[in-house]
Amino acid sequence: MRFFIGLAILFTGLQSIAYPGIDQCWDINNKPVSIQQTVALGQAAESNIINGLPTILLHPQMMGQYPHDVQQFIVAHECAHHRQGHVVRVHFGGSLPITSEFDADCMAIKTLKDLGLLNAFVLRNIQTFLSSLHADATHPGGTHRAQYAQQCAQ
Repeated sequence: MRFFIGLAILFTGLQSIAYPGIDQCWDINNKPVSIQQTVALGQAAESNIINGLPTILLHPQMMGQYPHDVQQFIVAHECAHHRQGHVVRVHFGGSLPITSEFDADCMAIKTLKDLGLLNAFVLRNIQTFLSSLHADATHPGGTHRAQYAQQCAQ
């Protein structure tokens, strides 16, 4: 799958962007994480390592479907995967417990709070977004994630 995404990125190109509010992200090894846009994703966002560099990939049209505060949460969530070492671990063949999504959600909530970007309205938007997500092999159900986000915001 990574090989396919890599090829698609070669053909569609990446566009580097700065993301308002979440303009600084470092991985577990204190390498800066770049934020790139590409239409070669089947989802709104993904954390990855591309050409040896920690990267957050964003699908501009899919991201554009969400309110700005939810977009900031998504970017902060993907940054948290890099910061907590999840991306490096998977890149080198490791696996992650399903709880890594809760960890990334919580770190994203705390990041938004520390940046002064979290209030009750924003938290409700994030919880609504999380509630809409379906469980799969690597992601817990959205209702549980929304409940956990509330705890992290305290």
